[in-house]
Amino acid sequence: SRSFDDPLADDMRSEHDAYYWAPLAQQERAGSMASLHSSRKEPMAWRQPELPEVIAMLNYKLDAVKANAAAYLQHLSYRNDKLKTEVRRLKGIPVLVEMLDHPKKEVHHAACGALKNIAYGRDADNKKAIKNCDGVPSLVRLLRKARDMDLNEVITGTLWNLSSHDAVKMEIVDHAVPALCDEVIIPHSGWDQEPNEDSKPRHVEWQGVLTNTAGCLRNVSSEKKEARQKLRECSGLVDSLMHIVQSEIDQKDVDSKLVENCVCLLRNLSFQVHREIPDAARFQDPVGGLSAPTGSSQPKASCFGSKKGKEDWFTRG
Repeated sequence: SRSFDDPLADDMRSEHDAYYWAPLAQQERAGSMASLHSSRKEPMAWRQPELPEVIAMLNYKLDAVKANAAAYLQHLSYRNDKLKTEVRRLKGIPVLVEMLDHPKKEVHHAACGALKNIAYGRDADNKKAIKNCDGVPSLVRLLRKARDMDLNEVITGTLWNLSSHDAVKMEIVDHAVPALCDEVIIPHSGWDQEPNEDSKPRHVEWQGVLTNTAGCLRNVSSEKKEARQKLRECSGLVDSLMHIVQSEIDQKDVDSKLVENCVCLLRNLSFQVHREIPDAARFQDPVGGLSAPTGSSQPKASCFGSKKGKEDWFTRG
């Protein structure tokens, strides 16, 4: 049977659809895109490095060279599927993933930006390549150490891009869900805000990070019931999502990707909840009981199944 997903998912999964993938990392500087094969015509002009040279620079001893090479890859890979495929073929992805554990911020930040662009798009091979070299656990380790908003936004954007591929969803559920809830959604939603704190909603400042995170969780929650169950077990997640939505309603700012992702995540978590909770059989109608009514009085099928089972669970003490 068809897995539960967003109704328009099959029609809207295009590279330009912001719902399905996180936004691309922006270019590092203004101007035209770099070309790997272009060079100035003047005899003494500077020559742009070829892609194999750039990837070789990722292993250079000087941290500044590593960071600049990764930032240049981020720039080159912006909306360039052919180049991203070449980066994978030349074994650049494992090096970038390894750089996520580098102690220098300029190095791991640039590497993460390059991976974010490489993970974007319909090419599943790039996403699987990041997964296969433990990219998700590496991103989670960096997320738990990161304290500035810009780096958090790049990390969560990379995870959102990866979450669009089915083969990576459970990897994110197994390794990233606790960190995404504990390090991002719950603390930055403002749900646990003290009464004497600034009245400005706390989530506004972190809106980009929260949008990426909710988008990632929205994608993985459409995969399997095990994914939804693990999300339901995250204490404070639903409260934080509800707080964000209510805060946006209060601010009359409901037409945003953050609200959309939060509401769709809540919808996914409510899907088949009466069947997927532990000991769900207690709340189902017994098989072989009274005969089903005939004619027009017979209840119609519902995505919630038995009305009695649903109401018993929701009124459970």
